[in-house]
Amino acid sequence: MQSNSLGRQLLPETSDQSKPSRLFSPGRALVVCILIIAALGFWSIRSSSGHRSTRLQGESLESLVGMNSTSSLAAGEYSARLNYGTSRLLIREPTICDSSVKQRSGYFVVNATKNRKYFFWFFESRRLPPAESPTTLWLSGGPGASSILGLLMENGPCRLLSDGITTEYNPYGWNEVSNMIWLDQPAGTGYSMGKHEHSLTGVRDDLYNFLQAFFHHFPEYNRNFHLAGESFAGHYIPVIADKILQENKRMDQGASSPPKQRIDFRGMAIGNGDTDNPHSAPYMAEMAMVSGAVNRSTYQQMLASVPSTTELMLRCTEILGKLKQPVSLFTAPETCLDANLEYMMNFLAPVEATGRNIYDLRLNGTYNFSRYINFLNNATIMKTLGAGKKWKPINYRVTLDLYFDDTYRIYNPEVERVLEAGVKVLIYAGDKDYLCNWLVNDAWTKRLQWSGAQQFVHKPLELYQAGTKEVVGEMRRTQNLAFVRVYNAGHLVPHDQPKNSLAIIEQFLSGNMFASA
Repeated sequence: MQSNSLGRQLLPETSDQSKPSRLFSPGRALVVCILIIAALGFWSIRSSSGHRSTRLQGESLESLVGMNSTSSLAAGEYSARLNYGTSRLLIREPTICDSSVKQRSGYFVVNATKNRKYFFWFFESRRLPPAESPTTLWLSGGPGASSILGLLMENGPCRLLSDGITTEYNPYGWNEVSNMIWLDQPAGTGYSMGKHEHSLTGVRDDLYNFLQAFFHHFPEYNRNFHLAGESFAGHYIPVIADKILQENKRMDQGASSPPKQRIDFRGMAIGNGDTDNPHSAPYMAEMAMVSGAVNRSTYQQMLASVPSTTELMLRCTEILGKLKQPVSLFTAPETCLDANLEYMMNFLAPVEATGRNIYDLRLNGTYNFSRYINFLNNATIMKTLGAGKKWKPINYRVTLDLYFDDTYRIYNPEVERVLEAGVKVLIYAGDKDYLCNWLVNDAWTKRLQWSGAQQFVHKPLELYQAGTKEVVGEMRRTQNLAFVRVYNAGHLVPHDQPKNSLAIIEQFLSGNMFASA
């Protein structure tokens, strides 16, 4: 296809090494900031002011909270305070959302000095005894998007109805087949609080320390552990997976000090991920055209922009790799600001100008999260969960700080090391998403350099039923890597295809997905 050939063109042998990269152009920075927030416009954070507020009283309150084991605790109190080195877990045991299984919610205090606390909500598995079930950590993207939104809107045990008060049982929640942890991270995201890290290395270390503390106090869940997430989790997951493997190796060699828990890490799944953004331009143009989002004239303009935009993004990647300190909106190299401007103006703006939702091209406008804001900021719900701050679906300060330091970094090497370690890797993508579309994800999985690469690249996409009687999409797989195109789903696959997403993740967790690869 034409866009594929453009994407394979060699870039000019130019480099920023001949001149220093200028830092901080106020005009560019402001424009890029506005464009990023506009691009993330689907995270509508308006509350339903002017409408009735969330009221939890009488039967409604009883149906949500019931005989809650922590309902007698005052705000700021916890049923357990569990120390782990200089860190601490603050635990409550709610029964809302799914009273049929044991839950834990609260905070992991990462750093008391900076008051950095990560909020989590844990549910045991429904089908199997918890000690026999896998355990999965879910991470939403953003960066700065709340995983608790994913719980209530996508793959959690319950869903919040449009009245903003009532939750209903979700038979396709992923805790059907796994113990599940939803974690708001980095600090400042969702219910989490404190000063956030400005680099993915710091975020990675916080995540690893959370897992160490959690499995130290609840070793029964340190079994068949998996990482899963979507969007910018395509950055989070490879680095934390690589960290787990490195630390496990150190423990195996007796080099770990102080002693840590060896995490029984078995797999990672990324949905509509953003893992190798600098090579995405030709596939963005192709997706815009084949989806009917733009006309042929606009498509040709997008194709013409591919070489220059790709060159700028790769230059930015190179520059960021040489810097010793993380950058932000106000310290980003000018090359990176230019790359952002070109990418957004040439590949996002033409589609957004049509009024389509770039996270689901079947929709117009943005999602409205008012119900989740009202529900999660209700005083009774906050007290029940042990939440210590007001909730927002996305923290734009976190977004901007991590976006400029990390968006154009490439995490293929981390994924390659995970594959070579024999760990299962699933990359899935809803085929109605534009921003992190399935063509981009299919292409970067074929660029991975690992021992099974040639076999994987030459495998065709085949119809995939995920152990059901219906075709749910298309799959390419070999050894321990699988790519799945999910039919009729946007950026939020578990929201758009709840039954099929559960079938896919069940096959992945069990290993049946790779049985005949």
